[in-house]
Amino acid sequence: MRFIPTLALVVLLIPTALNAGLKKNYRVRQDDLTVCSERWSLVQDGIRERDFATLRGMLLPGGIWIASPDGTVSRKSLEQAALVWNEALGASTVHLAAAGQTPTVTVRKVNGIGKAKDLQGLIEVDESDNGLYSAHVLVDARYGSHPLTDREVGAVITHELGHFLGLNDIPLGTGVMGEFDPTHVIVRPSIQEASAVLALQRTVRQTVAELQHS
Repeated sequence: MRFIPTLALVVLLIPTALNAGLKKNYRVRQDDLTVCSERWSLVQDGIRERDFATLRGMLLPGGIWIASPDGTVSRKSLEQAALVWNEALGASTVHLAAAGQTPTVTVRKVNGIGKAKDLQGLIEVDESDNGLYSAHVLVDARYGSHPLTDREVGAVITHELGHFLGLNDIPLGTGVMGEFDPTHVIVRPSIQEASAVLALQRTVRQTVAELQHS
């Protein structure tokens, strides 16, 4: 599965080493904020606040609320994805949106994802003016001639939520961020994957705190 973002969302491979994409994105953002601090008298308050909002948005305040508005994805699949991430992170991070509630992430099952024949799942991420993120997830209903079960759909959703939390694909990995394999479906994030998400959150949270007090 590949991740096609609509913005430069940070990505993380392992908790002890940030990959090039995260380092570049993070460094540019930090440099921008440093310039704002050094030239405070020359910069409008709105610019600084927008940059802070972007950083805070990476922390996903309020958690992630998921739903399948068109009903193509079963509640069982959504519950599975929420449960395994919450257990892995040791926190109530992913929730099922209630009827009438605007979800953070919408999920839809489709018959084929565009022209791509090798995609089992796809996530498109958007950033709002206030720095908060939302996303749309597509899950291919079939793997070749094999219709996906609720459990397999849940595994694909878990993978795509991993991207939303900041993880990159790990093609040769054995965790949930690896390639989808119907003969060996991985439904739970590995300890390393969960640690990577937590490390990213700590890093961003620390930077926000430091910049607020600079």
